Amino acid sequence: MLFLIAEHRTSILLSDGEILPAFGRLLHSTPLCAVKAAQVLAEIAKNEEMKIPCVDAGLVPILVPLLDSTDQEMLLHVGRAIGRICYDNNELQEQLVAAGVITSLVRILSDYPENEALVRVNLLALSNLADLDSAKEALSKTKVAEQLVHQLRQVNHHEKVEIILEVLQTLAENDQQYLRKKNYCGVLCNVTVPNTD
Repeated sequence: MLFLIAEHRTSILLSDGEILPAFGRLLHSTPLCAVKAAQVLAEIAKNEEMKIPCVDAGLVPILVPLLDSTDQEMLLHVGRAIGRICYDNNELQEQLVAAGVITSLVRILSDYPENEALVRVNLLALSNLADLDSAKEALSKTKVAEQLVHQLRQVNHHEKVEIILEVLQTLAENDQQYLRKKNYCGVLCNVTVPNTD
């Protein structure tokens, strides 16, 4: 009970005043400060009460361009922050798709396929966005299927398989011709998923 009271009080303190806008300024500062600011924002956004104040402070449009970074730690924290802030918010998710986030997420999967934490954050983001019609269209214009099949071949736990298959299912529902043309159905049948039990 005391923890909940303290968490609520912290939320009020963070959402009042200039604290969240200050994070926006930090995200534009030196790379080290920006990474730390993104990390703290990702933690703040875990709290349901802080999602709207983060949106109201204009943090999402500031975070989105940071997905073009080559700093893997920055990408990880920015991905977590955006994902947590926008989770279950269709309006914000539509804005993310319109801002080109799908292309950035697929590029990150392609550029850093061995970074397990970063891949997981990107797969979760793609999964959360995949149900939007605009996201389905954006996904069909990328090489996401290739990246998902690559990840499926290297999978090491059941949760990751489920996320990958969920995004592939969305692709299949949207553009079956695309998957057939690329023969992903055959490739998927030949992928051996290790026993993770």
